[in-house]
Amino acid sequence: SIMWWTAGVAGALQPWYAREVTYQLFVPSFLDTDGDGIGDLEGVRQKLSYIRNDVGAGVLQLSPIFQSPMQDGGYDVTDFRAVNPKL
Repeated sequence: SIMWWTAGVAGALQPWYAREVTYQLFVPSFLDTDGDGIGDLEGVRQKLSYIRNDVGAGVLQLSPIFQSPMQDGGYDVTDFRAVNPKL
């Protein structure tokens, strides 16, 4: 894996994740672009510039987007290789 290091306070090297703001996003409650009442990944894609430039986040953490019966808010994943088709 690639690590990007930059000089931080007093010249100490810091990894990229130590200097970036992280924005956690629950996709189903974000932006709905297809009108079904559930936020979707296209809504996230459309707002990436806003999240980076206006919110100031350099890291985006998505709450579970995997296949799930949604009995536990998406945390009851049934397939870690498949994206929930509703998203």
